[in-house]
Amino acid sequence: MHAGIEVFSLNEKEMTYEFNSIDALKDFLSASMANIKQIPILFKEEFLEDFCIEFLKQSNCNNNHKIPLSFWCLEVFGSKKGLQKTKEIKDEAMLGVMRAKL
Repeated sequence: MHAGIEVFSLNEKEMTYEFNSIDALKDFLSASMANIKQIPILFKEEFLEDFCIEFLKQSNCNNNHKIPLSFWCLEVFGSKKGLQKTKEIKDEAMLGVMRAKL
């Protein structure tokens, strides 16, 4: 138990997201890469372009409208005593959004 949270389930899952374009992949990488801010702005676009081209080669992807990106996700379910229930979440899409924000 950490920070008063009791973990009752840990699941490691492989997830795949398909990007509709190279620009969408670049936007995702620009937002999610930890060290992207260390690349000077003048070279950032060139870096992303080179990265995406090499990614497509390495993944044998020749369809620029369905670019798959697989990653591992740790799904943690837990509870904290003293919290009030607001409502039960039954919408699977909303549950996915909440998981992504954790």
